[in-house]
Amino acid sequence: MKTGNESAFGDFYFALPRLLHRMGGGTDKISEGNAAEAYLGGIVTFLVSFLFSWQLFAGRCTGGQAIAVGILLLFAVSIFWLFVFYFNSLLIKILRTCGIFRKMAHRHAQDILIEILIAFFAYELSISISWTRWIGIFCLLLLGTNLAAALLLVLYRSRRFTG
Repeated sequence: MKTGNESAFGDFYFALPRLLHRMGGGTDKISEGNAAEAYLGGIVTFLVSFLFSWQLFAGRCTGGQAIAVGILLLFAVSIFWLFVFYFNSLLIKILRTCGIFRKMAHRHAQDILIEILIAFFAYELSISISWTRWIGIFCLLLLGTNLAAALLLVLYRSRRFTG
């Protein structure tokens, strides 16, 4: 069974909806398995990585060639994420044998490493000179807001458990 302090630090996968729900008078104990959050997070992740790869590989293509590269990139980005999750799990195993991430849930350790990768893709989009810059900026703002929401919820819960 978790003690009060242990539960204060591991319940936030998407913290922003929990903070907004709390600010609306509810509790931050809404479902971690919310399908809408998972789909939205997956769509944003795929969109940002697809647009990054589009700029990297198909930025100069036109017409039919651009369509062919776009279709190929849809599959390539999907396969890329399969490899990322596999290598991410191997990296977490290595870090845990070294003593890092031992007490953290596997999904939270994986979330940290995935968010770093998404932040890199979003940053690269945000410094581009095309319309995708706004998607990159929006994604960076979303990641930063979610991190701030997680910190606020942790501070609220730790204050509640200590005082």
